[in-house]
Amino acid sequence: MISVAVVDQQAYVRLPKRKIKEAVQVALESAGCRQGRITVALIDDASIQQLNRQFLQHDEPTDVLSFPMGRDGRTVEGEIAVSAERAAAVAGQYGWSPEEELLLYVIHGALHLVGFDDGTPTQRQRMRQQETLCLRRLGVVLPTDQAKSPPTSNPSSRRALAEHRPPRPARPLGRSTSSDSSRQRTRQGK
Repeated sequence: MISVAVVDQQAYVRLPKRKIKEAVQVALESAGCRQGRITVALIDDASIQQLNRQFLQHDEPTDVLSFPMGRDGRTVEGEIAVSAERAAAVAGQYGWSPEEELLLYVIHGALHLVGFDDGTPTQRQRMRQQETLCLRRLGVVLPTDQAKSPPTSNPSSRRALAEHRPPRPARPLGRSTSSDSSRQRTRQGK
C-alpha cells in the first residue's frame, strides 16, 4: 500500500487532496513501486526558496524538491515540496491550468523518489516520457495532445510538454533533488 499525506500551506491552487494522492500513487506504481509512505507539502515560493537554499544552496524559488528518506526494492519513503505559487504563475505559458501544472510537479517529485533523474538529455527524455504516461493515466489532456485536435487549439501549447522544463545541471549531492523551473533565465542564458 502507498500511503500519501498532503499538507496544504498555500492559497494559490485549489486541488483536491485525493487528486494529489492519486498522482503520487500513479507515479510510484508506474515505476514498479507498490509500497511507500510519502508526504507532499504544497507551499509558496518563499517557503520553497528557503528549502532550496537550506538543502541545495540555491537561493531562488523552484517548482519542486524531493527528499528521499529511503528506498528498498518496491518500497519508498520520502517527502515532496511543491510550489503551488510557481504552478499558478507559469501554467498559462504552457497551455494548461495551474492544477495540471501542479500535478506535473507532484509527479516529477515522486519520480525522483523512485530513482528517475533529469541531469542528462537521456535521463531527461526518460523522465518526460514517464511524466507524460502518468499525466495521461490521470486523464490530463496534454498541450501536445491538443496539437492533434482541430485548428482551434492553441498553437503555442503544441510544444509545451516537450519544452516544459529546461536543461538542468546534474543532481547535486545530498539528500534532496531539485527541479528548477526558472525557464526564462535558462532561455536567456543567465
